[in-house]
Amino acid sequence: MKKTFLAVLACLVVSPVLAATDAEELGRCIYNNTSTADRDTLVQFMYVSLGSTNAARKVQSIPQTKINQVNSKTKALASKLVLGPCRKQAARVLLSDPRNGMQQALSYTVERLVADRIAESTSGWLSSFFLGGGSSENASKVRNAIEFGSALMDAFKK
Repeated sequence: MKKTFLAVLACLVVSPVLAATDAEELGRCIYNNTSTADRDTLVQFMYVSLGSTNAARKVQSIPQTKINQVNSKTKALASKLVLGPCRKQAARVLLSDPRNGMQQALSYTVERLVADRIAESTSGWLSSFFLGGGSSENASKVRNAIEFGSALMDAFKK
């Protein structure tokens, strides 16, 4: 009886920690229900969002008309997903965290997309770098990829 009680208590304490948040579930749903074209739209959104920072504008500015176009396209995509295949997850997010949940879901999706893009762009040279064939140019690419990924994630958490 005592062992059963402790097992039930352990499940009650551990399961909320192991369970994904509603926002992560929505982010996962959004990610899993996007086509290649949808993911391109989200990457463009990330680029435009990051390009709106002061640091990025020092390198290259993006015309406001392009920013508006990308934002409009992203809004339509988000509406399609949140009102369509991800409506149950979106409803849970609105109930559990109406203030920050949608932003956290988008951050989760963006983190997955950034990880995908870094994996695609570094698949050849990154493994050779860590297996001993690396040059200072490769080290610079690794550093830049890591800094870019961190900057994107930070931008979407604000």
